[in-house]
Amino acid sequence: MDMIQSCTDDVNKTRFFAYLTRWRQREEMYTRALYLLFVATPEEIAHVVSDELPNSFSAMWQKVNTTVLDGKGTLDKKLTGLSGDEFTTMDTLNHSAHGSLMAVVTTIGFQKNPNRIGMSKQHLNVWKKYCDFLDYAEKKFGEGKSRNEVLAGFKLLLAKPSSWPPPKPTEDVRA
Repeated sequence: MDMIQSCTDDVNKTRFFAYLTRWRQREEMYTRALYLLFVATPEEIAHVVSDELPNSFSAMWQKVNTTVLDGKGTLDKKLTGLSGDEFTTMDTLNHSAHGSLMAVVTTIGFQKNPNRIGMSKQHLNVWKKYCDFLDYAEKKFGEGKSRNEVLAGFKLLLAKPSSWPPPKPTEDVRA
């Protein structure tokens, strides 16, 4: 939740570059958590938490997409940009994380067209749902449920968006 509050503050204070450069962090942390909870073997867990290479976000996401999201994840799906070019969300996450020229240009775009920053509310609410989902898993594991039982319940949450806990309201975030 600290990252969500910090990102909210960045948007409210028009620190768009700081906000953009953290887009990948939340996806990667969430993916790694799901990987560790539902995919990784005990040997893989030790490797992932060691941070030794290879430790690829993209590779973990593919396995999480298969095992947890039943292939419905969208980070690798082709999308069409405002100028008609094709991209994937994973590409965008990588560009933003590395402070690429694309991230700089996107920051300038936010500054020139503040209406675009409205999507930050959606991002922040998604991030809050990620926290709620991980809280659900923690609670179920704490109740002594098995990995397979928690995964089955987790998939039900994902399949029925109406069953998601409502997001906590974001503070201000430029409307």
